[in-house]
Amino acid sequence: MSVKVIFCVYCGQIAGTPTKCPVRRGRDHEFKTKDVGLWICVYCGGTIGQGSVCPVRSSRDHEFRDKS
Repeated sequence: MSVKVIFCVYCGQIAGTPTKCPVRRGRDHEFKTKDVGLWICVYCGGTIGQGSVCPVRSSRDHEFRDKS
């Protein structure tokens, strides 16, 4: 059984902090459960943790991939 992490697929916010998604302009996060790993945005190099917008993409959302 693998260890899981829960984070917003748009901004990278880890579950557990009551915030709104900065990518979806004040709306709720869309949390997904993924295997623990080194999740990095393929466009800007941002990691999961505190929610942020991708400064590279016009859509503002990150595209996280496990690089571990």
